[in-house]
Amino acid sequence: MDSRQNHRVNLVNYRRHEGGWQFFPVIKRDGKPAPRFIIVVSDPVSSKGGKFYLDWREDGKRKRQPCGTTPREALDAWHPKRGFSPM
Repeated sequence: MDSRQNHRVNLVNYRRHEGGWQFFPVIKRDGKPAPRFIIVVSDPVSSKGGKFYLDWREDGKRKRQPCGTTPREALDAWHPKRGFSPM
């Protein structure tokens, strides 16, 4: 994968909301995702529950890859996809 594709990899949380399932973006701090909180209707909410997915575009198409159910698993999957180590 070339570095331009690594540039915009986001984390989203898939969870039940108002009777249906939706993807919600993970809050970012200093350019890195903070998967303990997601944004639901403009408000930060704890990310407890649901599954995390990596979200990016490749050749104009959205790609989503499951990456775990805990914030730690999500962040550990995000780092190599972005092209750098977590340290």
